[in-house]
Amino acid sequence: MVLGSDQKYQKYAKNLENEKYKLFKKQDYEQWKVTDPALVKEVYKVRNNFDEAKQYMLPEKSQALQEVQDESQYFRQQLFNEVRRTIMMDYFASRENFLDVGE
Repeated sequence: MVLGSDQKYQKYAKNLENEKYKLFKKQDYEQWKVTDPALVKEVYKVRNNFDEAKQYMLPEKSQALQEVQDESQYFRQQLFNEVRRTIMMDYFASRENFLDVGE
């Protein structure tokens, strides 16, 4: 589940990056789907720098990507917690056995 979620995020991120780059090359700002009028001025300032401009492009798809990333991080954290719990259980069981042998 964790690996699948991470691969899903990586694939989605790569596709979104490519889509944003194509839109950047076209320089058709209406296709960037920037709906906030306050951001239009910012978009105009960064129109020649892709790394800065991509944060303004396709906000709905960027939000969807963030949700996929959050899901991936959630599963990764759950996996980490479960592994840590299992290791601690093994540690305490081994410790008890070691104490019994020592007595």
